[in-house]
Amino acid sequence: MALLGSSVDPRLFVQDYSGFARAADIQGQSMQNIGNQIGSTIKGLAEDYTKRKKEESQINALKKSTESRIDSAINLFGDKMPGLAEQLQSQKALLNDPNISLYEQGLNASTIGSEIENTLNMLLQSQQMGIRQAAANRAAAPPTSGGPQDQAAGYTVP
Repeated sequence: MALLGSSVDPRLFVQDYSGFARAADIQGQSMQNIGNQIGSTIKGLAEDYTKRKKEESQINALKKSTESRIDSAINLFGDKMPGLAEQLQSQKALLNDPNISLYEQGLNASTIGSEIENTLNMLLQSQQMGIRQAAANRAAAPPTSGGPQDQAAGYTVP
């Protein structure tokens, strides 16, 4: 007498879960890839933010330096050059104009700083030329008859 199911091989009933395991591996790998992409994006944004903040800090330092140069130029040479103080004050207002970007404000600060430097150099050169011309005029003038001439100072001692 044969038992019912005795001819059935029990190995045939073993379940194959390898497809589910591979699907889970694929899903896990895709989640890891998404996480890596999100992480690299956040890292890139953080680096961009840090770089932008550093640039903003440099621009703000340049603006402050230029404002200081403007104030110094007004104090030192405002009375010697008519209209200079008004022009420099308008340039100073342009540095903090909220209608232009910080980058443009930085470009303005750089340009204004160069213009101030060039103007002051020209003023100093003209003063030096005036001093040289005065010395040349004193050297060419005949000594006055008031006493011996002090050649170091370029004038006659009484």
